[in-house]
Amino acid sequence: MSEQRFARWVWWCAPPLLAVVVLLFALASWWPPSWSTGGLASPVPLRTAHYSANVQVAGPVPAPFAGQETLYQRVRSAVVYAAVEAPAEAGSSMMGGATGVVWDSTGHVIVPAQLVREAQRVEIVLPGGTARTGTVVGADVATNVAVVRLEQMPVAVAPLPLAGRQEIEVDRLVHVMWNTLDGSVVLKTGRVVETGRLLPVGAMRTAVGVSYFAIPDVLKVEVAEPVTGTQSAIVVDAKGRLEGFVLPLFHEEMAVYAVPAYLMARVAEGLIREGKYRYPWIGLSGQTVTPELAEALGLPVTSGVLVLAVLPGAPAEKAGLRGGSVLVRVGDRLTYTGGDIITRIDGEPVATVNDLIRHLIYRTRVGQRVKLDIVRDGRSMSVELEVGARPEAPIFD
Repeated sequence: MSEQRFARWVWWCAPPLLAVVVLLFALASWWPPSWSTGGLASPVPLRTAHYSANVQVAGPVPAPFAGQETLYQRVRSAVVYAAVEAPAEAGSSMMGGATGVVWDSTGHVIVPAQLVREAQRVEIVLPGGTARTGTVVGADVATNVAVVRLEQMPVAVAPLPLAGRQEIEVDRLVHVMWNTLDGSVVLKTGRVVETGRLLPVGAMRTAVGVSYFAIPDVLKVEVAEPVTGTQSAIVVDAKGRLEGFVLPLFHEEMAVYAVPAYLMARVAEGLIREGKYRYPWIGLSGQTVTPELAEALGLPVTSGVLVLAVLPGAPAEKAGLRGGSVLVRVGDRLTYTGGDIITRIDGEPVATVNDLIRHLIYRTRVGQRVKLDIVRDGRSMSVELEVGARPEAPIFD
């Protein structure tokens, strides 16, 4: 499947289906267990219009704002061009290139994981045309973030400050920027028009069905002019702070989608420290509880995460969490009921699947113990579990 066709499928077909995407772990969501090889042949999952309640959407893109020349000079010192020589058919090779960004002053550069793939060394063209050979430290194909280390970083090259999570908001004016092989930087004005999106990036089959892994908090940025000729770029705000790293998907020529900077930071930290990023994982599938769903299923609470299934051998199973046991029809949709309902994690409210995913990825690490407040058979109780590491899973090309 081409990137263009896949991206169109993701952003036009996936959102309705994501109403039933269920949590396997942070950055990983699972379809309801009725999609497994057992049970019904082709059941239809329950649609929940409130699943993406945390997604914020803005209006039209405004006219370009002032200060672009100053911003260009400020950001240009951090935008690089990465080139690799990849093996091709019949023993030949081909060159590939993409935009990267200086990550820190110790010589680390972020480049697209899709670019480096199995490459061990990457040629980094720095601002001003200086080329340095770098070593691949690690790559995470789910977020498309890879870290390359240079032996020496020129003094004139400096990393960009990162925008904080609370600073990346709908309606924020931004610039989409990328470097070209000749050393120039292309800049397009735009605005963040959507935040909080879950983007499916991979899938695997398990004992309880097919799991679809997703990136949380993906940004959608609409631009005033078409973005063409690049599959990688960065998003910066008017102060020159890094807001995101554009994903290699093409959906609309007037829009791009990006991993937020605060998620990049979590992934890059793991890659630099361990050579890989281990996703926090608890191993359950869940459904956001809404007042409508609670009324239809006779649930004792009107918000939280209804556990549909628990993966065998996962932290959730070891902690004794229970999945659904009864398959019921709600309108023209089917879902499981009878499972535990998660209402809090480490004392923080859990109103949606998104809340649970975000807490796991931004506030926990593999090996950390967490406490879940749950409702089981109408009674409130708590369970503790140790967060595991997400199993390896194939990622969409």
